[in-house]
Amino acid sequence: MLALMTKRTRLVLVGVGFAVLLVSCGQPTAILAPTPTDIPIAKIPIAQSYASGGLGMTRAAWEAQHGSPSEGDSASGLANYEQNKYLVTFWFDTVMNIIRQAPNGTVQSLVQRQQEARAMLPGDATLIETHRETPVGGGGSDDVVEVYTSSSLIARYPADTKVGDFPWWDGGPGSIGIIYYGDGNGWILGAGYSK
Repeated sequence: MLALMTKRTRLVLVGVGFAVLLVSCGQPTAILAPTPTDIPIAKIPIAQSYASGGLGMTRAAWEAQHGSPSEGDSASGLANYEQNKYLVTFWFDTVMNIIRQAPNGTVQSLVQRQQEARAMLPGDATLIETHRETPVGGGGSDDVVEVYTSSSLIARYPADTKVGDFPWWDGGPGSIGIIYYGDGNGWILGAGYSK
């Protein structure tokens, strides 16, 4: 599951194995990543073809575009693609969270980051709102947050008998949040949005 928080310091719970990720100052750092073996991975029939640039795609479709993850990363619940360009989490075998990390020392304009992140949205995603949020502790540039909805995305994350319903949070089923870090170092896109 994913708790996509909208402040500079965010706690993100990912995947079915429940890895924990702390995103602070735009730099994700894994801090706990147990993968319980007693939770069987459901064989959920998800169509391979889905009109999306990333979010809601199957792992196989994502990897057809971005290659295999770096060695050893998938066990933590995070999969590292394209040499740290993307950190991806999955709800079973469906992309549910994408973190875009700019290379060290690289700052991208908001327009560049919006183009990249929006290309990862499902084809039917509709913008609901855009707002700014001040980073936790103040200081620094505000993050820009966009909230979308996608009716097709709901079917991509079916409930599981052991884990339960997909965590859509405050945004409700089909909600999507994109946070563009105010420092220009990347963005995070996730299914489910928490205000």
